[in-house]
Amino acid sequence: NNSTCNVITENTIRNFLGDFSKVHPAAKCAARLGQAMSSTYETIKLLPEQIIRLPDLKTNDEKYLFTDGCGRMSRTLCKKISKILNLDFEPSVFQIRLGGYKGLLSVDLDDSAIEGMDTWVITRDSMLKFPSNFYTIEVMEWSKFAFFRAV
Repeated sequence: NNSTCNVITENTIRNFLGDFSKVHPAAKCAARLGQAMSSTYETIKLLPEQIIRLPDLKTNDEKYLFTDGCGRMSRTLCKKISKILNLDFEPSVFQIRLGGYKGLLSVDLDDSAIEGMDTWVITRDSMLKFPSNFYTIEVMEWSKFAFFRAV
């Protein structure tokens, strides 16, 4: 048989997932690899220009970080993801993975926050765990209704 066979190695998988060369020590690198392989719901593939990265909001002395692991998404994107997940409501928050980003995205009711786009994500520096060219939003969890009863 003269056909060629593509061999998949651990390096092939790591290179597909992202750049882990600057993730140290080894235990942290293993945790980041585990993050990339955890169970999720694959939803929408974004274009790179639909992902806006902003610095975290901190106090001037950098003692307090207000946006640690928290970004935003457009309501249009929320509606698309909710439909893919067969939800009969629109959650206010999603726990996501987006390539090397990990964290929470709250839904911004103002789709026009990013001029000229109705489908977008704003990430924060603290959400980036490793560089990656994988642009599909993977959802791990979402907010749900809570009903409280008087005791």
